[in-house]
Amino acid sequence: MDELETGGTIGIINLAVPIQPRDLMKWFREDDSGVTLDVKEWAKALEDVENLDNMTRLGKKVYSDCLAVAKMKKDPGMDGAFMAFAHTLHHMMDEMDEEMWADLRWGMEGEWRFKDRMFWESPAVILAAYSMDGQTDMASVLERIGRDLVRMVRPNLFRLIFAMLVAEGRKIDPAYLESADPTAMSLMVPMGMLDRLMAEGIPNMLDEEEAMGLWHLAQDLSIGGRMGVETDEIAMGVTDRRYFIEGRKVRIELYMHSKGGTVFSLGEISSWNGQMAQAIAALSAFKVMLIAATIGETGPLHPEFGKGGV
Repeated sequence: MDELETGGTIGIINLAVPIQPRDLMKWFREDDSGVTLDVKEWAKALEDVENLDNMTRLGKKVYSDCLAVAKMKKDPGMDGAFMAFAHTLHHMMDEMDEEMWADLRWGMEGEWRFKDRMFWESPAVILAAYSMDGQTDMASVLERIGRDLVRMVRPNLFRLIFAMLVAEGRKIDPAYLESADPTAMSLMVPMGMLDRLMAEGIPNMLDEEEAMGLWHLAQDLSIGGRMGVETDEIAMGVTDRRYFIEGRKVRIELYMHSKGGTVFSLGEISSWNGQMAQAIAALSAFKVMLIAATIGETGPLHPEFGKGGV
């Protein structure tokens, strides 16, 4: 049985009793009317999903709730990202045709249930592990960061790139976009795509504050950037177990660096931890905004999870 259901250790926090995501923050539930989120910002956004202010508030609400679980402060530099999300989705909706909406709905209601098990799950338990609470177990922190880069950051980053490209007028399928990474593990591919789109001013309707918000998100995604290390190198080094704990430091073998490994301190790992929480919170907010846009434009969603909650 999964550790998340039985208690035990998740990341670096000890669970004496099972924790359900809904105990930590409100998240999606499903009833006869479809999927809904029981917060006023969700209801307000669905009144008119093309209202930029209401959609931005929804994103900020999800981001704030996520960081509260992680016991971290909001980053004011991220405000522009939620405006960029709302503006991008506004233009994405204008460019979507019937076939594209059908593909996106299929992903949300069926396909992503199997390809992305976290799509409909609350990020609360995952984010709770980022609170640190004075813990210094670097192996657990590293393992969690590597896992969450693949299961939380990567898929939602591809969804953001999809929205940015469609907002620019391109007709694409989310599944085809992800096929650019046949390994289904790479961070280099979606992060490289994001950097390229931003450098080219895509989508071209974003103002300076919105564009800077996306750049701010990209900086948080570049968790080893201050040391000239790619996020994908860290993810691969951790998931392939190519790291060694040496007291209060860790040596990671990185594929774009010299043999023998690169040494990182506990402080640097803690910095990655904070950047990851910010990135997961922001991308979780984008996912909720994307779901709201889809429901607002095409009607209720009924994922293949049965009744009684998503």
